[in-house]
Amino acid sequence: MLIGLTGGIACGKSLVAQCLRTLGAHIIDADELAHRLLEPGQPGYRAVLDAFGPSILDREGAAPAPINRRRLGGIVFADAAERQRLEAILHPLIFAEADRQRAALDAAHPDAVIIFVAPLLFETGADRRVDRTIAVVADEATQAGRLMARDGLGREEALQRIRAQWPVAEKARRADYTIDGARPPDEVRRQVVELHKKLTGD
Repeated sequence: MLIGLTGGIACGKSLVAQCLRTLGAHIIDADELAHRLLEPGQPGYRAVLDAFGPSILDREGAAPAPINRRRLGGIVFADAAERQRLEAILHPLIFAEADRQRAALDAAHPDAVIIFVAPLLFETGADRRVDRTIAVVADEATQAGRLMARDGLGREEALQRIRAQWPVAEKARRADYTIDGARPPDEVRRQVVELHKKLTGD
């Protein structure tokens, strides 16, 4: 079973994925794949550098200079066209690697529950590639507060990143299941356990 896990930025997807992993699910995380693809020597590094120029590089440390993801984020979250350009480079690479990992998991664990964590699951049409979908939701104030604390962003920059994605309510409307990620961690875990029982028939 392949399940798509999505939600707005800072809604709690990572906690939900962690809970599902604890319950025995296998996780394929699109953000982790994207970060890896942007590392020097990886397929996305040169393509993104050619598209956005050397200003996105972190000049500190050994050569080749890594891409400064916060600097790149500042560019793409401020301009929808630039964001689409980055997505056009990375998404095919992410999906190809996700498919490779899924095939390996299917071969090794035929009965596995595989969770594909993808913030843009619906926006990219990747929901058509999965059997069920889960949306993790939270109110905008909670999202902004978490982003400001986690990434050191100002309020306007946090809101800009939140509003660059589809509204959480739209993701919830399209999803088969929802998890309230604004609740305390223990309550989120309880929701995940109950949903896992539904998914596995336990």
